[in-house]
Amino acid sequence: MGRTCKIFVLVAVLLCNTAALAALSVYMPHEAVAERAALIVEGSVVEVASGFDPLSGTVATYITLDVTAVHRGPGGLERVILREPGGSFAGLANVLDAVPVYTAGEKVVALLEPTPDGALRTAGMFFGKYTLSADRRIARRDLDGRGLILGRPGPEPEAVPTADLEALAAGRRSLQRRPGRAALRSWTPAPPEMDRVVWDGDAVPSGAVETGAAGGGIVGLAPESATPRTSRFITLSPGSPARWFQADDGIALTVDVEPGGNPLSDDAAAVAEMERAMAAWTSVPESRIALQLGNGNADFTGSHFNSPADTYYSGTNVILFDDPYNDISDPSGCSGVLAIGGYWRSGATGDPVNGVTYNRALAMYVIFSNDFQCFLGNPDNLAEVATHELGHALGFGHSTTPDAIMRSSAYGGSRGPRLGDDDMDAAHCIYPHTLSLTSPSGGETFTAGETRAVNWSATPEAGPDAGELDLEFSADGGVTWQPLADSTANDGHYDWNIDVAPGAQYRMRAVRHNRVSPTPSPWPGACSTGVSPAVFTVQAIALGGVPDGSNGQPLILGKAGSDLSLTWGDTGNPAVDDYAIYRGDLDALLSGTWNHLPVTCTAGTDLYEQLPAGGVSSFYLVAPLSGTTEGNLGNGSDGQVRPASASSCGTLE
Repeated sequence: MGRTCKIFVLVAVLLCNTAALAALSVYMPHEAVAERAALIVEGSVVEVASGFDPLSGTVATYITLDVTAVHRGPGGLERVILREPGGSFAGLANVLDAVPVYTAGEKVVALLEPTPDGALRTAGMFFGKYTLSADRRIARRDLDGRGLILGRPGPEPEAVPTADLEALAAGRRSLQRRPGRAALRSWTPAPPEMDRVVWDGDAVPSGAVETGAAGGGIVGLAPESATPRTSRFITLSPGSPARWFQADDGIALTVDVEPGGNPLSDDAAAVAEMERAMAAWTSVPESRIALQLGNGNADFTGSHFNSPADTYYSGTNVILFDDPYNDISDPSGCSGVLAIGGYWRSGATGDPVNGVTYNRALAMYVIFSNDFQCFLGNPDNLAEVATHELGHALGFGHSTTPDAIMRSSAYGGSRGPRLGDDDMDAAHCIYPHTLSLTSPSGGETFTAGETRAVNWSATPEAGPDAGELDLEFSADGGVTWQPLADSTANDGHYDWNIDVAPGAQYRMRAVRHNRVSPTPSPWPGACSTGVSPAVFTVQAIALGGVPDGSNGQPLILGKAGSDLSLTWGDTGNPAVDDYAIYRGDLDALLSGTWNHLPVTCTAGTDLYEQLPAGGVSSFYLVAPLSGTTEGNLGNGSDGQVRPASASSCGTLE
């Protein structure tokens, strides 16, 4: 049977632990969890498996516990089977956050509560599961990897004497109930559907959708390490990342909202906050992802008996309020899980995107908890939590960048749905634009000093801002790159005044660099790039009958107005270790007067120098240097040696 993993959404702060674990939460003390637990047992985890209920059409994770002690509940209980949301079946996986993670062979104390049909689940979501030490004296509630939980006393794993949990179990027997919801009085040791569950890896149920390229089979997600992450943005499920392939075709993802039970007590206002959250992801200029409101008055609960977190791929993207299917443990005061969110994905994969291969995402959902007006009653908080959860539904995990909306803790206050640079990088690298450099395309020959067009095309923007990009050139066929134009408008055109040295290995590229540097592995530093398909040539300015600087001859060039790029040929003399450049008045030269003076005595050996304009009419001389000696430039057309300058870079020979 396949092992599953899930990811929880907001609890008032973000959490990250399993293959896609991410929740926002408000700290629940041990007493608060014990108060709501109908059954508290100690035992060993025998098995963790995913299964499909063909009658209800739901997928869940089932945890089998062999009971060694009952601290609250009937004596003689030997085994219980818990049902937690999420899991995988027949090539599809439901990835969500906030559920507890159990591992076969683990010794635990589990605080349990019944669901409406009597099945048991962990009370308080991940807050109700404790791992026992080898001698069973210490019970550890490991909250590390689940983010900075609001109100948490400290970052250390919570280790309490097992005897203290036993005392809590003996002293508190009341069960909190949500007002208006049927009292949760009875429970069964195993979920009522156990006799009919089809396990992951067995036969595919009739009517199952898209089993994926692998043809179904086990699609288990191994639990992630609880070690805190050190990277910036990541995918929600690093082992089996998913993305929405519709973005590649410019198709917006439509998300329905059922406004009933919203914490603002105003349907129109709640839907407006959900639209703000969608617009935040749509407006990333470097990304193709687009979210838009579908039915803002949806009746999902009226047409779906089961939760989108349980139903085997409902095919509907939806946001629900007030936890209508009782997916989330009820809050205790203003503590607990704020919301859960996630996606269904198939086993089918597409072509790699920026070096990463993704599964196809099929349906997303965000479900807000009930009775959390203390936090979600603020419109900005509601929009912030929705933005974070939609980020998980798009495939993004938690970020360690402090300003990210996807960081592992909620901000609260007035932040609202604003994304940080790291969030935009995540959207960019996982949903990049396609850039194509159309000119230069390769094979052309340009001349230094002229102006040529650099043209590119980009896939259409989802939001209103076309953004900016950088233009870069390479003189060595693409091995190294130099900036040409930073942060130029992404309008497809740039006029290039060619001021580079001659060469036959030039390439040009349009590139959108990531906002945060360095970019976390495995993504590149620029997640969308268009490069000229082949090399092109830049040649020197044609000088006609004027000596071109080769064979020791002088380069004499007239130039009026703008800056000047000088290029010259190699002398062929290995003793030359530098070049000097002189400038004089061309009109004076034509009248027979040399008045040249050094512009630079260290032009270097790259046979290229860019100089500011020297006046309305100037001439330039390039002289080879060897140490402190300036070489003879040769005779002019009148047979005379060039006169020395009043100020020289070296002794003329």
